Amino acid sequence: ADAEGMVLDVGTRWCERTGLTYEETLGRGFATALHPDERAEVLGQWQHAVQTGEPCSLECRYIQADGRDRWVHVRATARRDDEGRVIRWYGTLEDIHDRKLAEIALRESELRFRVMSDDAPVAIWMCDADGLGTFVSRGWLEMTGLAEAESLGHGWLQAVHPKDRERAGQEFMAAHALCQPYRTEFRLRRADGSWGWVIDQGRPRFGVDGSFLGYVGSVTDITERRAMEAALRESEAFARSVLESSPNCIRVLDLEGSLQFMNRAGYRILEAEQGGNWAENLPVDYADEARQALAMAKAGIPSQHEAHRIMRSGAVQWLEIGIVPIPDADGRPARILSIAHDVTDIRQAREATEQAKQEAEAAAARLSSVLESTMDSVIVVDRDWRLTYLNGNASRALAARRPEIGINLWDMFPEEVEGIFARQYRRALAQQLPVAFEEFLPALNAWFEVQAYPTPEGLSIFFRDITERRRAEQDRLLAQEKITHMARHDVLTGLPNRVLFRERLERAVAESYVSKAVLYLDLDGFKAVNDTLGHPAGDALLRLVSERLQGVVRGSDLVARLGGDEFAIVQASCA
Repeated sequence: ADAEGMVLDVGTRWCERTGLTYEETLGRGFATALHPDERAEVLGQWQHAVQTGEPCSLECRYIQADGRDRWVHVRATARRDDEGRVIRWYGTLEDIHDRKLAEIALRESELRFRVMSDDAPVAIWMCDADGLGTFVSRGWLEMTGLAEAESLGHGWLQAVHPKDRERAGQEFMAAHALCQPYRTEFRLRRADGSWGWVIDQGRPRFGVDGSFLGYVGSVTDITERRAMEAALRESEAFARSVLESSPNCIRVLDLEGSLQFMNRAGYRILEAEQGGNWAENLPVDYADEARQALAMAKAGIPSQHEAHRIMRSGAVQWLEIGIVPIPDADGRPARILSIAHDVTDIRQAREATEQAKQEAEAAAARLSSVLESTMDSVIVVDRDWRLTYLNGNASRALAARRPEIGINLWDMFPEEVEGIFARQYRRALAQQLPVAFEEFLPALNAWFEVQAYPTPEGLSIFFRDITERRRAEQDRLLAQEKITHMARHDVLTGLPNRVLFRERLERAVAESYVSKAVLYLDLDGFKAVNDTLGHPAGDALLRLVSERLQGVVRGSDLVARLGGDEFAIVQASCA
């Protein structure tokens, strides 16, 4: 090619391989033979070499005359004149197709191995002929929390429990020395710092010439399996202890009903060491029922029935007997399990419970009658605030909100969901303590006295309209305040009277650390005003004087009317 990278000449093999003619190749025509996916990159690298004069070396594909692509290694170097300027380019195309395909296949093989090992449910590892780790899968890294570099060589041993480390290393090296399969169990530190049991096993690898290449192996977490095995052993011992500790009569029968095992409670409950056929040991009245139960168990169907017997003491004993088939490995009945439970006390309690239920229903009817006759309004809500009961008074009191059984209390009063009533009710439920309060309910424009009692099912609420009582109390309170005010203030001027003046004066005197003063004054000629202009004029004058006096004193001073035209001022501080 010339100095600008335009092809000047090509060998005949180029034309044979690509199918391009000599003329089609010259200039930049060679680019048409490049694989479309790589054309831009190859031309870019070629242009860079031309511009910089640096040698060009790259691998790419070109399209052969038969349409198939082929890998080549392109090398191009520049020829320079005496002054160092590029005057020509010379290049070769080396066929590397077979080597490239082998490299691609090797990378794909390694990728497949990596993917398979990383996706495996166990951790995969490899080591070389010297026993040094050369590969660990993602499972190992996630299992141990070690980095890949930390795990290679002998680094994997640092994750082994200190008490198992020497043994695990010795067992591996012993198998390695003989090129034999390797398998051991040890404790391994997990990524979260805990210790778990694993099985580490590997098989030797050999080359095509029989040479030993190392091992490929796996690490499987068996912590749960070991725990299950230990649990199974404990379960078997526990099951035996349960059978012997059970207060019930537990028997194992063969398919014909013959006794094979009975626990100690069985001998105690049945008052005898019974053997032979189970059905024959039952009272005659239940023999047919027992044989039917055996037949059902042989068919794989469990059953249950009750029987009674007369004990040695003469008392009647009731037994609840369950018959369950015990399947073999194939699921077919192999034995029969009989569990007899002494239900004498339960039957007696059931009879007592039925009687108590009847008495409770009668009591409930009486309670309902009482609630209907009480002056209080009563509602009962469950824990979801659904109305489960209301008496007649409650129906009338809440009529504006259309109460009915099953309606949610806060659907009736949505504006009170976060109000005082709701907070009090929730407190009663949360603390399981009754609450009592009085509050105004805007929705019904009334005051209510409320008592709420928590129950296992929800809340019982007793309430009474106390609006009239509250109004009466308010009126009485206002009247009391007015009387109290009148007793300590002058009716005409509204100033403190002699009583309040004396209290303030005594308080000021008691505060001996502060300078204070008492001013006394009366009105000259006031009697003449009353005599000439009348008492209404005198009263107006007194009110005017009181206003002016209050206007010229400090806020901490007290102006009082002692009577007639006499006034006094207490100055608590003269500072």
